[in-house]
This record gives sequence, C-alpha cells and structure tokens, in this order.
Amino acid sequence: MKAGKQRMALLRIVAVVVTVIGIIGIAAALWAEKKKEQQWVSSNAEITARIKPFEEEKRVLEKQDKEWLQRLENTRNGGTCVLLGFANANQTLTQDTLQIMTEYGYRGTFPLQNGLVPGSSPELMSMEAFHGMLGSGWEYVFQTESPGGEDEEQWVQQLDAQIAAWNGAGIGTPGGYFFSEGQSSESKEEDLKARGFSVWAVPQQSGGYIGNLEDGVLPVKTVVVSKHAMTMESALTNAISKKKSVAFLFPEVTSQIEGDGEAITPETFRKLLSEIKEKEMAGALQVMTYYQYYQYRVQCQAEAEALKLEYEIFCQQKDARIKELDEEIRNVLEEYR
Repeated sequence: MKAGKQRMALLRIVAVVVTVIGIIGIAAALWAEKKKEQQWVSSNAEITARIKPFEEEKRVLEKQDKEWLQRLENTRNGGTCVLLGFANANQTLTQDTLQIMTEYGYRGTFPLQNGLVPGSSPELMSMEAFHGMLGSGWEYVFQTESPGGEDEEQWVQQLDAQIAAWNGAGIGTPGGYFFSEGQSSESKEEDLKARGFSVWAVPQQSGGYIGNLEDGVLPVKTVVVSKHAMTMESALTNAISKKKSVAFLFPEVTSQIEGDGEAITPETFRKLLSEIKEKEMAGALQVMTYYQYYQYRVQCQAEAEALKLEYEIFCQQKDARIKELDEEIRNVLEEYR
C-alpha cells in the first residue's frame, strides 16, 4: 500500500517535470520563432533601406524619359496656330477687311483665281491695292477653279495659260497654290513643283491640309466662316484644348450683304478677331499666313529631329545606368540569402 502511494507520488512528480519541460520547450520555441521573426524584420528593413536609393534613382530616370517624350511631341507639333484665309481678291478685301485686320495686326492669305489680274474687272482689287497689301505682309496664292472631272492634261494646260497671264501682268508665281475641293492629286502636286510652287494647300472643311512632296502634308482643319456657319469660336476653343491648328476661310466681309450670300458683316468679323486676339495675348496661339505656318511647322520638325538625337543619347545613358542599378540591387539581395 505504502509502495503504491510512493509510485503515484513519483508519477505525479514526473508528470509535473514533463509538463514544465514541455512548457519550457514551447516557450523556447516561441522565443526562437519571435527572435527569428525579429531578425527577418530587421534584415528586411535593412534590405529596403539599402536598395531604396537605387529604386528612387530608377524612378527619376523613368520620369525624365516621359518628360523627354512629351518635350519631343510638343516640339514636333508646335503650338496652336490660326491661319486667316480669304476666298477671293475682290474689292471688299481691300476695304473693311484690310482695315480691321490692320487694327489687330494680322495678315492673311488670299487667292488670285483663274488667271484674272487685279484691276482687270470692277469687282477685283486694283493693282495698286494688290501691291500695297503685299507690302504690308499679306500673302497671295494662285488658284485654278476648273470644273470637276477634267483630266490632268486639261488642268495643266489651263494652269499654264493662267500663270502666263499673271506673269505677263508682272505678277510673279507665288510659293503657294490653293487646290479647289476634290482637285488635288499626287501627280498634280508634281506638276505644281515643276512650275516653281513650293507648297500647296487644300482649304476644305474635310481633309484639309498644307504641305509638299518633300516634307509631307500637315493636316489643318479648315472652318469656312459665314453667316450660315458661325462655328469659329467653338472651333478655336477646340483647337486650343487639343493643341491643334485651325484655318479660317472667310468668303467675304462686307456691310453690303445681299440676299442669301455667304458674307459676314464687319461687326461680326471684328468680334471674331477680338476672340482670337484675346487668346493670342494669353499665349494660347499664334496667327500666321499659310506659308508662314508651313515654314513654322518645317522648323518644328527640324528642331524635333535634332532633339531626337539628344533623346537617343539620354536613352543610352539611362539604360546603362538602370542596368547598373539593377546589378546593385541584386548584390544586396544576394547578401541576405
């Protein structure tokens, strides 16, 4: 009996010892796990701290790359430009139109059409007025308005006859030519180039452009401004918001509006130019003639090409540096494995 009690006491002691050992073991394991976790957290913090400068430098380089691309795009596209064109060389162009344009400091582009010489009919501006406008910075182009569907040979013959008429009156061939709607073609552009024209435009509301064979074409939205199509203000706002250029073509500006014509009044014309001037003074746009715009865009393209060479050098340096930074990061990570 006594021996049984002693055995039970011994078992209880053993159980207590085992329990204590178990508790100690668990506590030791938990402590070791916690210490391991603390070491991992400490190591991870060290890794993060060591690679942080490398990651930040990579982000700076990527940001600089995006800034370069935006700068290239802005340089290539140039700023918003407004082109002011007129549909004919009538007397009204040298009256209210010229006076109002002069008040705002603007110059425009107008066509001499179908071989007609200034002063050769009552409705056309005089030769004196023509030369006066050129002297003040206006720009003229030639335009052959012929029936649609004519073959190219007929068009060339007509063009040559009209150029001869203009040249015979002492009017030299200008740099620019206006295609009538639906008249343009690559072969006709070759014909124009052979006759000394350096740039041509299609001043139409859909698919309008300006350019030549060497430099390509520059799409330019054309808005015909008349009493039936007063969309100039919205087109101007849209061009500025999208950083595009727009050409406004005015059929006629006169106070003598008859019937259902396309002319607008001097008051309306002045209001529209005031809108342009306000945005020009705010630095949102530039006002140019057609040929000035062409030269400006060619200059933008040249500047963009030069800038592209600088960008390519930057890319080489950026890529080499990122490779070095990635290697530095790999070395740090390798130390903690």
